[in-house]
Amino acid sequence: MRHSTAVLLAACMLLAWPASSPADEVSIDQVPPAVRAAIERELRGGKLEEIERETRNGRTVYEVEFKRDGKDREIHVAEDGTVLKRDD
Repeated sequence: MRHSTAVLLAACMLLAWPASSPADEVSIDQVPPAVRAAIERELRGGKLEEIERETRNGRTVYEVEFKRDGKDREIHVAEDGTVLKRDD
């Protein structure tokens, strides 16, 4: 009986474990070249506010916040430079 309780407890802990890690703030100089190129394309004269690197389901994603045309914007960029999401 003790074994099944321990297994159940371990399973519950794994299910409650977040699929992503805490975000680390990074500078434009710390991102891979493909990510930097994607950020610069998206900025188009805007002002970079913040870049956060986090791991989601084993994949590194960069969340980029910036202002352009008087609006707050956010993009999510994969390590290969693919823009995964845009929030305008």
